[in-house]
Amino acid sequence: MVSSSTPSRALTCVTRQTAESAFKFLRKALKCSAVAGGLVLATGGVMAQSGSQSEVTLYTGANAAPHSSVKFSGAATSYGVADGSYSTEGWETKSFGNPVYWGFRYTYWPTASSQWGYGVDINHSKLYAKQMPHANISRLEFSDGMNTLMANLYRRYPGVQSLWGGEPYWGVGLGISYPHVEVTSATNRTFEYQYTGFAAQAMVGLRYSINDKWLAFGELRTQYIPMEADLDGGGKLEVDFINNHFSLGVSRLF
Repeated sequence: MVSSSTPSRALTCVTRQTAESAFKFLRKALKCSAVAGGLVLATGGVMAQSGSQSEVTLYTGANAAPHSSVKFSGAATSYGVADGSYSTEGWETKSFGNPVYWGFRYTYWPTASSQWGYGVDINHSKLYAKQMPHANISRLEFSDGMNTLMANLYRRYPGVQSLWGGEPYWGVGLGISYPHVEVTSATNRTFEYQYTGFAAQAMVGLRYSINDKWLAFGELRTQYIPMEADLDGGGKLEVDFINNHFSLGVSRLF
């Protein structure tokens, strides 16, 4: 006789594994961010002596990705998909569904009036295939994150006010992508965080001072993410993503 607790135990196991995977990514990302932030501070010297300025930022928002084909290779046996490129008819993002779109950023300015600054940025967005690329694929998504970790260079314009108020800025960044890859067929399943290559981004935004310790901002950003993921059971999945973002956030100044 099968115990009535078996489904409950199975659900608990799956939930625990998912939580552990998410925690594993976040721990690695925050560790890299802390190390990069420490290097940034070391480069700038002692803050109190140099008059430098730091920002710790949290933000939310939404993303959108235009159509991009997916390429399978070496997956004919493991997933029943012949080598080639396939359409997904675009990507859904579900930015406000759980887990929501979020980001964390640390920025360093050599002085409080510096025009150039630099820092690190962790971003979590999601992508779901609108249409399965092949009849043998039942799931293709990055619902636990099309995650990126970037080193950014910023240019701001102190004393300049835009037509909409606020101080304008722009930036560029280079880093890595570490998505949660989810690909399912009748015979195999990939469900894990992977390092899938480099990523690049460019952004433009407006900063609004709240007081001498806090500011708010709005930002438009586009990312280029050429992803190459390994499939469990054999094969590869390749996608060149253009991931566009609109973000709103607050920063604490130090």
